[in-house]
Amino acid sequence: MLVALMALAALAAAAVTLDDERIDLSTGRTFTLSAETRELLGRVDDPVTIALFFAREQPGYNHVADLARRFADTGDNVRITFQDPNGEQAFALNVASGAVVVSTESGGQAVVRIPDEEELAAALAEASSLPEPQATPNTAPSQPLYPTTLGRALLLWLPAVAAPAVAAIGGLAVAYRRRRG
Repeated sequence: MLVALMALAALAAAAVTLDDERIDLSTGRTFTLSAETRELLGRVDDPVTIALFFAREQPGYNHVADLARRFADTGDNVRITFQDPNGEQAFALNVASGAVVVSTESGGQAVVRIPDEEELAAALAEASSLPEPQATPNTAPSQPLYPTTLGRALLLWLPAVAAPAVAAIGGLAVAYRRRRG
């Protein structure tokens, strides 16, 4: 029992320490950028902006926003902005809702609509004048488990493990009381 409590304490400490680490629990590591995309992001020298022209309630918003965040988290020179799909900038760029505009400070630009990883990497390569990655990224599973931070994953998992441990400790206390008296 003491070992179980020590394991729970270690997991709780890991949850606090590794809160910013992302883990991908999906089948086929769907929410992990491919090695080719990570290599492309490492070669980007010119600062890049990925502008998302989405309404929050628009289908595909969460997927594309998460994908853009993964690109920004991986690439040192990549930042994302969220733009009004009906605003002046959308009108000036002649883009519709669902467009993603990848632009560089040196003037490179590419537009893609509701992209997957491969399409966004190709747009990044085009805007940055870099060779396009050749590998196909991970494909979506039929029932994905969305990525989460390690801390949140452990906090979701911890009650499932802790409840039996607490019940076992309670059972031991009852057994001890019965023995004593």
